[in-house]
Amino acid sequence: MDLTDFGDVFQGVATLFQQDPQVALGRIALIALGFLLIYLGK
Repeated sequence: MDLTDFGDVFQGVATLFQQDPQVALGRIALIALGFLLIYLGK
């Protein structure tokens, strides 16, 4: 599997970067915050 198949496996990644870059970065930041809160909650 090479890098071109990455978009086929994770379909949400392609739609994430079709938005405005600020919106995409905000979503990534919220995902990272969610992972951090899950980690700290254990």
